[in-house]
Amino acid sequence: MDQSPPSDSPLPSPENPPENAAAEIPPESLAPADDLPEWEPLSPEILEDEAIRGDFVLRWAVVGLALLIACTEIFDARALMHVRSGEWLVNHGWLPPAKDPFSLTAADRRWVNLSWGFDLLSAGVYAVGGGNGLSLIKGLLIAVAVGLMVHTVRPGIRTWWGTLCASLTVLSAYASWEWQPELITFLGTAVLFFSLISQERAQSRQLPWWSVPLLFLVWGQLDPRAWVGLFFLLLYTIGRYFSRSAGESDWGEEGWPWGRVAGLSALALLCHPFLWETWLAPWTQYGVEYPLLRQIYPRPLWGDRVWYPFWSSVVWQQIDHRLVASLLLMLAALFSLVLNVRKATLSHWLCFAGANLLALLATHELAVASLVNCVIATVQAQEWYKERFGQVYSLAWQDILFSRGGRALTVAGFFGLAWIFISGRLDGPDLHRTGLGISRSLQQEITDVRRLADRTFDDRGFHFTLGQGDALIASGRRSFIDHRVRLFAGTGERDLVALHDRVRKSLRRTPVSSLIETTETADPDAWRTACDQYEISHVLPRLTANSFSPDYLTLLDLLSSADWTLTDLWASLAVFHRSPKDNPELNRFATEQSLNVIVRAFRSEVPPEQWVAPRERPVPPVWSQSLLSQTRRSPGSGSQLARHWLKVLQSLPTAPMPFQISIAVLATRAAQDGVAERPDLADSYRVLSECQTIWQQLEAVVLAEYQLPWTQSSRYFEAVSAARQAAELAPHDPRPQMMLIELYQTAGLADATYHAIESFLANYPQFGMQSDSELAQREALLQMRGRLVQTIAETENQLEKALSEDADRLQVATMCRQFGCLELAIKTLQDDAVYVERNPYARLQLSIWLAELGSAEELDDSVASLSLMGSMLAASPWREPVAYAALSRADFAAARESFRDAIHDLEINRLQSLLLTTAASQSSPIWLGDAQYPLSHLIAVQETMNRQAGQATLWGLYRCMAAVEQGDVAGARTALQEALANQPDSPLRPLMRVYWFCLTAELLDIEPPGDWIPIDPVPTDEE
Repeated sequence: MDQSPPSDSPLPSPENPPENAAAEIPPESLAPADDLPEWEPLSPEILEDEAIRGDFVLRWAVVGLALLIACTEIFDARALMHVRSGEWLVNHGWLPPAKDPFSLTAADRRWVNLSWGFDLLSAGVYAVGGGNGLSLIKGLLIAVAVGLMVHTVRPGIRTWWGTLCASLTVLSAYASWEWQPELITFLGTAVLFFSLISQERAQSRQLPWWSVPLLFLVWGQLDPRAWVGLFFLLLYTIGRYFSRSAGESDWGEEGWPWGRVAGLSALALLCHPFLWETWLAPWTQYGVEYPLLRQIYPRPLWGDRVWYPFWSSVVWQQIDHRLVASLLLMLAALFSLVLNVRKATLSHWLCFAGANLLALLATHELAVASLVNCVIATVQAQEWYKERFGQVYSLAWQDILFSRGGRALTVAGFFGLAWIFISGRLDGPDLHRTGLGISRSLQQEITDVRRLADRTFDDRGFHFTLGQGDALIASGRRSFIDHRVRLFAGTGERDLVALHDRVRKSLRRTPVSSLIETTETADPDAWRTACDQYEISHVLPRLTANSFSPDYLTLLDLLSSADWTLTDLWASLAVFHRSPKDNPELNRFATEQSLNVIVRAFRSEVPPEQWVAPRERPVPPVWSQSLLSQTRRSPGSGSQLARHWLKVLQSLPTAPMPFQISIAVLATRAAQDGVAERPDLADSYRVLSECQTIWQQLEAVVLAEYQLPWTQSSRYFEAVSAARQAAELAPHDPRPQMMLIELYQTAGLADATYHAIESFLANYPQFGMQSDSELAQREALLQMRGRLVQTIAETENQLEKALSEDADRLQVATMCRQFGCLELAIKTLQDDAVYVERNPYARLQLSIWLAELGSAEELDDSVASLSLMGSMLAASPWREPVAYAALSRADFAAARESFRDAIHDLEINRLQSLLLTTAASQSSPIWLGDAQYPLSHLIAVQETMNRQAGQATLWGLYRCMAAVEQGDVAGARTALQEALANQPDSPLRPLMRVYWFCLTAELLDIEPPGDWIPIDPVPTDEE
């Protein structure tokens, strides 16, 4: 009940106090005890005021949520293609060109660029704010659209229901909020319906009727889908006309002249450089573009399903939250219309039917349909609620709980939605989530494409996907085809889309299913005809891996083809040039630019500024960090390139060993760059460990040809450290654990292998295996674990027995290591920290074992203490674990210095040993006891010198490899030369011989100089 005072009675105020005011106020209340306001009992008016304020907050909360969700990174090259087109327009007269200037196949065709205004807008925003500006303006445009949508309501009626519908619209449409002209469709539709609904009750905020034609005049320059708004306006106008003809009450009798509004709006679309093409846009999109895109993407990912109709099985293969939200909005709008059927106008029914018809024909319009459904559901539900319940607020506990608790839950729901979106839990950490600027994957693709300017014969290249064509245009090059599919449509020989598919299939020699399902037989020579017709000089296989796997089939087929020469391999693409005999200039260019992996890996100096900088140890995220935000899983460009190199290496198992080792070196360098780019990503370290392991295996193969062992090298210590770091960053990922199992098993570490198997089995699903090989792998691991348990138990018994007999702790730990229990040996020393600090040799052995186990942080702490004890360990190889710790941090300069100092210390020790064991300086009976002194002394000295020379040679080789991995080719050559000079007959000579050839192109003799047999020259007749 309204309890406000009568309008003719003056309200009390400080200037107009009521009569007898002093008499009515109790004396004890005249002097306030504090400044707090008096308590006022809850009333319906207060509850209503709370509801009004709550609805106001909820409406703007949805706007803030939309702004948060719409501000995402740009990961579609089409956005930058619009920027490039806008820049071209600015430099060539501002108006759209008649012919296409961006492709090498359709340069003579008419290009109907209906979104030329959006291109100019894109260029302007990018010029001012770059990629961050595109993301931010996109978010602001969506916020304005959602703000208009939540305020498209009936005034004076609760808007809580409309806010809930708006949140569903945000959830349904956010995936389509990319920097594309469709943004203008979403905004324009929101403006249009805000104008239509506001005039229905002749509200005070009603816009003038001429604002609608003005809207279409601007809309038509920016977006080829402006016809969607005109479609809704015509439906609305038809509904108004038939409602009046049927004698129904017409809202706003003094409102807009509907015939004039619709006619002028249709004419406004014609005010365009391409005139009537704006009216033909519906046929172009539904009759040409969408069918072509469905043909190109017969097995689409989630982003390409929008080209399919709503009833297609492709759309329903994966029902996600976007689809569910869209269906709920459809049902909500229909249910609201049915509830309010007596007052629902024909205009609203027609707009509802038209919006959902567009969505049924192509789910690309599902976002706009959701917006229309939201508006209709809100307005119709408001009217039904007002007629059914009125605006009465009561103090019943059910009403209070519903009003206050319901709105509180709504705010909590908005907060939860914002949290799961920001943290990357809605679509995954690498898809839609809050961010600004150009995405890492798109930035890398654009960078690689721009590098083509200096590495290709010309700009006439063939690419394999539409997205590559967009990236080429965005980078200032020309495409074969791109997402402007209408431009490339045609019949027969003019069908460039079909031609592109034929060429793409003919470049593949491996039989694969066609991406375009036709009965046409692939022509193996189709690429020759197209290359001659369009003067194609190079092809660009796609190697990006952000949404799908790299196209390794094409890469490997072109590698094995004599018609193509690999000239470059980058993270997002490879470059193959033709080698035609009838084009000597192109043939010569392909030969000169042919990718020589040996030269690139061992003979091309890497500038010092491009050397990998030493890195800090990765810190695994704590639970609070994982709760707030998931780590993006997109790898760095270096890690992607390393995977490409490994794939090439796996396809060439019979290639010469220098070639294979060179690829392993290039892969390792790229993997180091990948770790530097993404030090927080477990996959970065996993790829690095894989590269190091393969490099070590190739070295072992070289020595195995001469029956020489190669158990552990510096490669092992780097590989196991990287695998351990990957396992720590991703403790629930079984892949790093599997790598550790293989490394530990090869090194003979029983307990470390056992614990790695335990971690693998704990994170590997026990059910739902996909193949028999996975089941067999699991069974093999279970059997291996059973064997290792017995070995560990026996070693633990020996350990307890030895410790109970007060045996030396270092000797006991060494025994554990000999039995293969490395972790047990480390624990034995770490249990007595005082003993380790007092015994430098225990500290040395602990550091070596920690390096062998791959424990990064513990190794750093241990070698820090070991370095302080160096003066006490001059005769021991204490610098070796220091170097391993530096290698695991990519501190190659420190590692090379440690190996160099270790060799220097060893040389000093050799000289001192020789001087201190001479007869003039020693009277020991060991050396002077009998007549055998000279011989025994020489034998002992020779054994010591050979043993130390072998150790120095090994360290010299490690020093050389550290320089190779760093990119210091000159330093690697010097280190290897010193190692060869130090011990020419080293057992490692076959391996050093391979590296010497890679570094210098010189071939050493396999036999050392000491084994050469001198051959006297044959005397001549004169002699």
